[in-house]
Amino acid sequence: MEEAIKEIPPLRAAVLSAVLVAVFFSGAFFTHKVFFQRDILIQFYPWKVFASSEISEGRVPLWNPYTMSGMPFAANFQSAVFYPFNVLFYVFPFPAALKVYVFAHFFIAVFFMFLLARDFALSPPAVLASAVVFAFSGFMISRTEFLSVLGTCAWFPALFLGLRNLARRRTGENVLILSVLFSLAFLAGHPQMLLFEIAVLLCYAAAFAARSKNFLFPAYFFVSGFLAMLFSAVQLIPSIEFFLNSVRSGGLAFDVFSANSLLPGNILMLVNPFQKYNMNLWASACYVGIVPLAASVYALLSGRRFVYFLWAILFFSLFFAFGKCNPVFGWVYGNFEFLHIVRYPATLLFISVFSLSLLAGFGISFLKARNPAKFFLVLVVFIDLFLVGKKFYNLLPANIFKAYGRKTHFLMKRNGFHRFILTPKTDKNMAARGDNIFEAWVKWKDNLYGNTNVVFRLFNAYGQDLMLKRYHRFTRKIFEMPTASAAEKWLSLLNVKYILSADEIKSEKYKEVLPGKISVYENRGCLPRAFFAEKAVRLSSDGVFDFVFRPDFDPLETVAIEKPGKILRERKNFVKNFVKILKYQSDRVEISVSSKKSGWLVLLDVFYPGWKVYVDGKKEKIYRADYVFRSVPVSAGTHFVSFVYEPAAFEAGFYFTILSLIAAEGFLFFRRKA
Repeated sequence: MEEAIKEIPPLRAAVLSAVLVAVFFSGAFFTHKVFFQRDILIQFYPWKVFASSEISEGRVPLWNPYTMSGMPFAANFQSAVFYPFNVLFYVFPFPAALKVYVFAHFFIAVFFMFLLARDFALSPPAVLASAVVFAFSGFMISRTEFLSVLGTCAWFPALFLGLRNLARRRTGENVLILSVLFSLAFLAGHPQMLLFEIAVLLCYAAAFAARSKNFLFPAYFFVSGFLAMLFSAVQLIPSIEFFLNSVRSGGLAFDVFSANSLLPGNILMLVNPFQKYNMNLWASACYVGIVPLAASVYALLSGRRFVYFLWAILFFSLFFAFGKCNPVFGWVYGNFEFLHIVRYPATLLFISVFSLSLLAGFGISFLKARNPAKFFLVLVVFIDLFLVGKKFYNLLPANIFKAYGRKTHFLMKRNGFHRFILTPKTDKNMAARGDNIFEAWVKWKDNLYGNTNVVFRLFNAYGQDLMLKRYHRFTRKIFEMPTASAAEKWLSLLNVKYILSADEIKSEKYKEVLPGKISVYENRGCLPRAFFAEKAVRLSSDGVFDFVFRPDFDPLETVAIEKPGKILRERKNFVKNFVKILKYQSDRVEISVSSKKSGWLVLLDVFYPGWKVYVDGKKEKIYRADYVFRSVPVSAGTHFVSFVYEPAAFEAGFYFTILSLIAAEGFLFFRRKA
């Protein structure tokens, strides 16, 4: 076996990995076409464009003003602003950067699975088989739609290899290497997949400690994790703050927790090349083929203890991937509240695929046959994955990202300090239709689903992202109203001027300005982004919510501030005032306000920790207004008001990251000196 290890040195493995990835995705890498799926278009493309734009203008992309009336951006795990590989999107055009990003992560997946399988002293064909099955499985291929998932999953073989190296040599250098790998997997943007990976690694560390009777070994694992938290604190600390203010913090309801469970019939997707697939089945994509499965079963004959470990996690991951189809899943939900932050049980198939990949290597290595025959078997597996894998991703001409339709053009021409929104029914009707796939997706994108508006700098009162708790409650109340006419006052409070609706809106409050299957309606009563309210009422949080949704509530007259007490000011005469937005960028809003009386400046952007306000250069207290917005009291006269986003969470995370990296470099420097 020692001979077998030397037959595939790392350099040869790296070259072979690059060749395999280039051949497998030759239709993308050597043509004008690009990887294209729904979430690339409505989420990752807008995010990368926005981040690139902010960085080019000299700003860290901390706040996104274009989605849900404003929300944290860098603090969102999946935006992955600080992930090193995302620098590609800040330097190159998106289509080129996307190709390089995908190539790099499939290379990482293939190469490190090569090294991991090689570390188990498998034969050269077996090493190749494990790498091919893992990287080109249906799970990994379908994740070209979700760049954050792809990034986190690609690092798993490297993490496992790093843990095994640490088990062999418990040195400071190996602790640092594992912590850096943890940091990269975390910064890639999908903490749920990383939690799955950590669970497997923790089981392995515990099993190794029990077998070797070295019960201190798990401590090295935890030290690596702690260092990873320090290295990635610039992402971790703001993300924890965002999480605590989001709908996830209270735990997910069972229907959300169990969504995208693996249906019993879809388990055949593991081995059936003819199983029907569409993008709505992305969570269940897991094809590896019949040969790797047969080899995995055959691996049991090897008697290797690690084979039994792999079969154990394979069984466990498949068992819970069934989610709500599993009779004990409800019991798990009811008794383990800490799990309520995760969702989509079928994504556990990643662990199943990882296990099968290594098991296939063990089976082929144990097979009583010469290496040429084994290599031929691996070639058959590669061709099978290549042919079947085409259904798990799409390729379209690169101009799909630039093309837009008449509704987008209409809103761009009328863009300003106002928002648009899709009616709930329109937002749910996301079918793409057209004479060809390109035309269908251009029309679909023109309905401005998800975050497609961000690319065009159009302000959306909704969107697709992790929602803040208060904003979710506020918008849900509006969406529960029977008609757009009934909701007009509160849509106006959201600064919504245009509504996209698949149904006709019959109301004098709205004017159809662009007819179509999905028409655009103008809200005649839209409130300005910033305005002056003469009086304020101070109430509790729930009191403010109830007050704002009273039928007689007039936002231009009274602002509801969260603090128990009596009405602060009460005047009946209308006072003329002047409010003008002078500057509006992601992290700063500058406003001129003039009034003969004192009152409250209200900005219809979401209130969030880290926003500060300065009146004539002097820092003042910023108030949460009308349950979700921002406000500041101003005295009579003319004033210059600046709302500035300076989050302490980001500042703290930044310094933790910098200081910990300096400390790590210092440790390595002195180790080399010693």
